[in-house]
Parts: sequence; structure tokens; C-alpha cells
Amino acid sequence: MAKGPLHAGYGHQGVWTGTEVLIWGGSRVDDDTLRSKAMRDGAAYDPRTDSWRKIPPAPIPGGHGYSLTWTGEEMLVWGDRDRGRSTKGNRGAAFDPDANEWRRIPRGPLTGRSGHLAVWTGEELIIWGGSLTDFTRERYDGEGAAFDPETDKWRPLSEAPLPAGYDAMGAWTGSEVIVMVSPMGIEEDDYPKFAHVASYDPSSDSWRELERPPFVTNVSPPAPFLDGELFLLSLNGPVDGGETNGYGKSYDTGGIFDTAREQWLTHSDPPERPEHRWGQVALDDEVVIDGLAYDPRADSWRVLPEFPLKPREFPVVVWTGSELIIWGGAGLNHSPPVATGAAYTPPE
Repeated sequence: MAKGPLHAGYGHQGVWTGTEVLIWGGSRVDDDTLRSKAMRDGAAYDPRTDSWRKIPPAPIPGGHGYSLTWTGEEMLVWGDRDRGRSTKGNRGAAFDPDANEWRRIPRGPLTGRSGHLAVWTGEELIIWGGSLTDFTRERYDGEGAAFDPETDKWRPLSEAPLPAGYDAMGAWTGSEVIVMVSPMGIEEDDYPKFAHVASYDPSSDSWRELERPPFVTNVSPPAPFLDGELFLLSLNGPVDGGETNGYGKSYDTGGIFDTAREQWLTHSDPPERPEHRWGQVALDDEVVIDGLAYDPRADSWRVLPEFPLKPREFPVVVWTGSELIIWGGAGLNHSPPVATGAAYTPPE
């Protein structure tokens, strides 16, 4: 990809609009003070012309802790710039790429947080869960709210049958929001806590519990949704017991939730993991994670071609419908962040 106008940093987020990749936020290390500096600028990348354009700075503080969601017309940015470490959180803004303009969105009924689930239903932005900090100790939240950009109003969600936990993730199925959260702590037999899962119907503002996964979902969000299935792909050794994580024993990891049958399925063991740390993203018929592609129809894996740039972790990962865009991220093994990117076209 052509060099863009953004500083190298960490924590950038990105969305695909149908014509451009919008990248915003994150933080960088100040060269003079060596302190982390929040960024509220952004840029748009056009893969057809391999060109960038700067977008105006957002009217809210930059940094980490925000979610980015594309509505079809606007990019919605919401969260807490201090990753839940500020009582002044709960800020949001909407960016219209056609007008190249931002607008603030009103504060919602939730306290400031990061690590929350953010899902666009076609009509509303659904926010649920996330991490909070009460001065000296981290805590988690099990509340949610919905924002309608047409009316510019929020509404609280009914109480979910889920515990507060970390790394809330899920997806919109077309009629419900699947929400999954892992509570802190360990099970009675010294395994990490298994996740709790529920579905939320925005038309009736109602919840129902779903089957808990029979394995430890030690997968960071997002959880891609493809052809009616929610993916939690395990790259931590064999699926049937390859992870110990200091618990002194192995346990099952990774799986797929079939929403039609409301049933958890296993997946085949992945090949050796490449030197990448990418988030999961659903392509047209595969799910890509860490330089590997998984085909759910064949329950098989393949290794992507060698990445042509410096390996990185936590980059912006966006599927455009024809290309996989990988941009930015932190360098591996504590090396400096990068501001480069590459685009990959899968075989037909």
C-alpha cells in the first residue's frame, strides 16, 4: 500500500465503507517526552487508486478504548479514550465521509468503558459490556444501550442474563445480537472460566440464554460471523487440549457456534502459526487470523503467502469484499509501531 498520512502508533481502528477504509484513533509515543500521546486524526484509503486522504480531527479526544462501526452512511465512534480509566468517558462522534464532516453524538446512559461489544443492526448501534476502572482496581460491566443515529437518541437495554466479564464479543445475525462474555476467575476444577452466551432481540428488547461453549474461549475479539456461524478459532495448539496458560493442565480451546442449530462445533487443528498477531476477520468464504485462512465448509486451513512487510500485532484488519487490508500495528517483541500496510487478494 502507498504510504499514508498517519503517524505510526498502536490501537488504531478501521472500517470499510464500500469505497474506502476509514482509519482513526490510537496513540503514539512522543519522540521528545517518550510518553503516550492520544491521536484523534484519521485518514481514508482508497484501494482502487492506492491513495490516501486526511480526514478532519474528531471533535472528541483520541486514543484507545473506542469502537468503530459503519452504518452504511456514517462511521460511529464511541467509548472512553482512557480505556475505562476516566469518569469522564462515554464520548461519541459520527463521521460522514461524503461530506468529510464530523458531528458529536449525545452521551448515552452507560458509564465510560473500553473492551465493549459494538454491533450495527441496520437501524441501531448496540453497545454491551466492557471494562471499567474504579480508581485502583479493574472491574467489568454487564449493561448495554442502543443508539439510533436517525433520531440521535439512546435507549438502555433490558438486563442481560450474562455476568460482567472481559472481551465482550458477538455479532448481528440479521434478527438478533449474539453476545458472549468470559467472566474472570476459574472454574471449580481449576480451568479458566467458560464463556456465557445470550442473544438479544432489539425488536422486543428481550434476551434469551444460549448454550455455553464446552471449551475455553481464550480468543480476543472480534468474533467474525459468516454464513450463520460465529467463529472463535483457536491457534493455541491442538484444539482438544493444547493450552496450559499456567493453570497446570491442558483444556479444550476454540470452536464455532452454529446459530441455526444453536449448537457448538469443533474445528480442525490449525497448522503452525506464522509470525503474525492479526485479529479475526470473515472473508467471503473463509476466516483469516494471524496469517492463516480457515475454510469452514471443508474444515481445513491454509497458510497465506508470506506477508511482504515487517511482522506486527494488533493492526487494522479490514475485508473490502475483494481484498484483505492490513495496516499499522505494534511491532512484535516490543519493537516500534509501524505505519505501513499491504493488501492481499485471495485466490478465486
